[in-house]
Amino acid sequence: MPPRINKGQLTKKESTVKTPEQIHQGLVRFSFKYLDLEHEKFSIPDTAEKHQYLGALFDRLKQISTMECQAFRQTGKALRSHQIKWEDTSEPNGYSHLSQQLQGCQPWQFSLARDELGRIHGFWIGEVLYPVWIDHEHGLYAGGG
Repeated sequence: MPPRINKGQLTKKESTVKTPEQIHQGLVRFSFKYLDLEHEKFSIPDTAEKHQYLGALFDRLKQISTMECQAFRQTGKALRSHQIKWEDTSEPNGYSHLSQQLQGCQPWQFSLARDELGRIHGFWIGEVLYPVWIDHEHGLYAGGG
């Protein structure tokens, strides 16, 4: 049995150790529950570079998952991260395939890397971003605003 340690014996460093929950509190989290990979216009590209694209996609998701939600929402131009205004897009009905409750959630998009890899479109519930469409061809704003 390990020896008992009195609170007074803990060093400052030991007493400030955070739990995994505390470490990840406030960070962007992803859920792929509503990801639509069957959409005709919004899906993973079926090209020779598919593996490269998937690598870039997961690298960006990993990078974003280290950011605080507030910082991610305010990055603006760097990630082209911003709310979607459906009326300015080629899909004015938005995520019409989802329930009314989910359609009422804040729609959001962010870029993967500059302009060459497209964007991810999804919505927020709290600190969780739910990707819905992978838009590698910039189809959401083609002919839109």
